[in-house]
Amino acid sequence: MAAFRFRLETVARLREAVRDERRYQLAEAVRAEQSIQAQLSALLGEANEVRREAAPSLGALSLGRFLESHRYARTLELEQRQLEQQQASVAAEVEARREALTVAEQELRLLEKLREKQAETWRVETERRAA
Repeated sequence: MAAFRFRLETVARLREAVRDERRYQLAEAVRAEQSIQAQLSALLGEANEVRREAAPSLGALSLGRFLESHRYARTLELEQRQLEQQQASVAAEVEARREALTVAEQELRLLEKLREKQAETWRVETERRAA
C-alpha cells in the first residue's frame, strides 16, 4: 500500500521558507528598534548631565563654558529629534513586518489544514478499500 503523498508539499516548504524569512526580518527590525531606544536613552542621560553641569552654581560663572554647554545641549536635542524620527519609522517597519509574518503564518496554516484534511480522506478511503 502506498503512503499518503501531499501534492502541494513543495508549496508548503516554500511557504515555510517565506515564514522563516519573515521571522528573521521581524527580528532584525526589533533589534534595530531596541538599538535606537538604547541610543535615545543614553542621549537623554547625557543631555540631563549637561543641563546639570550648565546650571549656575555659587561661585564664578564662566561665560565660555556656559555657551559651550548650551551649544552642546542644542546638538544633543537635534540628535534626539533625529533618533525619535528614526524610532518612529522603525516602529512602522516593525509593524509592517509583523503583519507580513502574520500573513505568511496564515498561508502556511491553510496548507497544513489542507494536508491534514487530505490525509484523513486518504486514510478513510484506504480503510474502506481494505474492508
